[in-house]
Amino acid sequence: MTTEKMQVHDQMYDSIGEDLATFKKLYNFYPDVAKGFPWLYSAARNGQFELIEFLLHSGHSPNEQEEGRIVQSAITAAAGEASKRSLQLLLNAGASLKVDSLDDNPLIRSIQKSSLECVELLVEAGINIHKIYTLEDGRLRNALEYAVSRGCTDIADYLRSKGAVMPSDGSSQASPQGDQLLSKLQAWFQSDAPKSAGKTGLGKDFGEAELRWFDMSTMEYPFLTVFTDGLSKQSVETPAFGEGKSRIELLMHLPFTWPMDGNYSQDPQFQWPLNWLQTLPQHILSVSIPLPGTHVIISNDEPPVPLGPGTEQSCLLLIADFYQCFPVEVGENEKIHFYHVVPLYAEERDFEKANGMQPLLEAMAAKGLESLVVRPDRERFV
Repeated sequence: MTTEKMQVHDQMYDSIGEDLATFKKLYNFYPDVAKGFPWLYSAARNGQFELIEFLLHSGHSPNEQEEGRIVQSAITAAAGEASKRSLQLLLNAGASLKVDSLDDNPLIRSIQKSSLECVELLVEAGINIHKIYTLEDGRLRNALEYAVSRGCTDIADYLRSKGAVMPSDGSSQASPQGDQLLSKLQAWFQSDAPKSAGKTGLGKDFGEAELRWFDMSTMEYPFLTVFTDGLSKQSVETPAFGEGKSRIELLMHLPFTWPMDGNYSQDPQFQWPLNWLQTLPQHILSVSIPLPGTHVIISNDEPPVPLGPGTEQSCLLLIADFYQCFPVEVGENEKIHFYHVVPLYAEERDFEKANGMQPLLEAMAAKGLESLVVRPDRERFV
């Protein structure tokens, strides 16, 4: 960089927090300097909403990073300023919510600033609240542990309400009932041992459950099957099964190409089905979502709003014991019922309200097994 460009750079850097008009004038007059520095990151770090907007419109990536000793993105910098307005602007522009690095996790930075409103914004946008990091001294850290350690009671309570649990060392042993359940599912699905997709909290009185998934590559129609493991430790009111209380788990099918590992899996467009599968159990146990029948439709608010980014589906259909292998018998007079979770459009919910469940199920049956697989942009059943 020439001496002149260095001087221009220094002028631009100094003007970020003091004189935005000067910065914009220099930015437009010296395009080489403008495009050669992560100005968006600097604007986010300084809480300059107007400048962030200007730079996004000028073509800067919402994922712009500062490549220093610690690589950090613009959205993490904005979280470090507890700037909800800046966070929203970057999210609207498509900023990534990957959480591979503890130092580049905007949720952790929001907790550090004790900003509940920023935490809520990031969680609603689909950030992974379950990511666990190993610190240099061997301790485990996730968002909930960090909130607790900093005394952020309001944030900790909110994270728990979204299914967050404290990190564990993995030393807990599965119950014999749980082992038998996994063994029977593995045999029926013709799959290798299920992989873990993290933990989910069941509420302060109920402990936690695992989220697991099968690679269904050997089935005639290959897909991925994600299910809860541990919800059935608690009995819930299920009059549809002719019993006062029953043991249940939840299950969801995803396309075979759905990313379950790596950075791509943290994209909010792929994370929302798992987020729902992690959130539903605590609502079922608290009876805020009752299960009066074998087929239940719940809406995401009223009027319904999309279940996540990248889809117009806004409701969930829970179908009990759809396959011939369900319920799973895990002991004498011990059964575990499985509810399949299927995203629906609001029009399909309204169709069921007007015509009953059977016509909707018949419309789904016409599509075959594919009707149970999550497809964010699928055609309507009705």
